[in-house]
Amino acid sequence: MERTLIDCTIRPHYLGTAQELVKAFKSARNRFDVEKLSQTLAELNYLYPYNQSLGFLLQRAGYSPIEFAKLKNLKMQFNFYLDHGMEETNFDPEWRLFYPKELDL
Repeated sequence: MERTLIDCTIRPHYLGTAQELVKAFKSARNRFDVEKLSQTLAELNYLYPYNQSLGFLLQRAGYSPIEFAKLKNLKMQFNFYLDHGMEETNFDPEWRLFYPKELDL
């Protein structure tokens, strides 16, 4: 489950929209371990700061700050984008992440 959530975060179009991605994190609640998600992300050793995307999605899906604290404590030295080719975006300064405006509707 953890690897699937990471893969979908990296390529949100696998689920269709960013809204579907948030729904996936909501429906996965209590079915995966956030600590294992963080460990799996570390093991994959991606160049891009996907911790920002994952933390943002966990927050948007209603997880507690304690649950995504480890992701938040990782480096966030760059602004990042939740998805490719987004036309209208908003910026979350807490996660240093641009995301589609429709997530705010």
